[in-house]
Amino acid sequence: MMEVAIYLLAAGASLLAVAQLIMRHRDGSGSRLHAFSLTVFFVVLTLDRLGGAYETSELGRMHPEFLGLAQMVQPILPVALWIYVRALTESDAALHRSDWRHVIPVLLGALFYVPFLLLPAASRLPYLGDIPTPVTLTDAAVAVGLLFADLFWIGLLVGYGITIVRRLRAHRRRVRQLFSTLPWPGCHG
Repeated sequence: MMEVAIYLLAAGASLLAVAQLIMRHRDGSGSRLHAFSLTVFFVVLTLDRLGGAYETSELGRMHPEFLGLAQMVQPILPVALWIYVRALTESDAALHRSDWRHVIPVLLGALFYVPFLLLPAASRLPYLGDIPTPVTLTDAAVAVGLLFADLFWIGLLVGYGITIVRRLRAHRRRVRQLFSTLPWPGCHG
């Protein structure tokens, strides 16, 4: 029960962040791309936390129809964070045609969950804990899909994390370079 409360508390905090973002950018000030990417990030984070609460509660065990849907949208998290950082570090904060390539990891991550989602709802329950030893070809396909989904998720986090850190470091260098050439008042040199 405590686990469910923690998941619901985290989901509530994410929803509060979404509400604040919507209210802040309701008047049209600021970058819409910043607001959009952070809103998507927090909405997906909320879905993930609600999915965790659903999986660990009796409701998820009584009605397993929605198991796996929250994990299916997880690859959106690093992509939304990347778009936010890119918009933050560029003067032209708009989506470009090349940004559509970031949809590919999201679709690929969701594709790994297809065998799991094709299972009948009651057959998904054993996969909540440890993945059971495959008995049939379907079990093996589901187990491999879930394993690849986890490995892909870790790779996506590491890849986007490295890319985001590199982008922020390059931006910091540009800002330092810009301000190092400006004359400061009171300094004669």
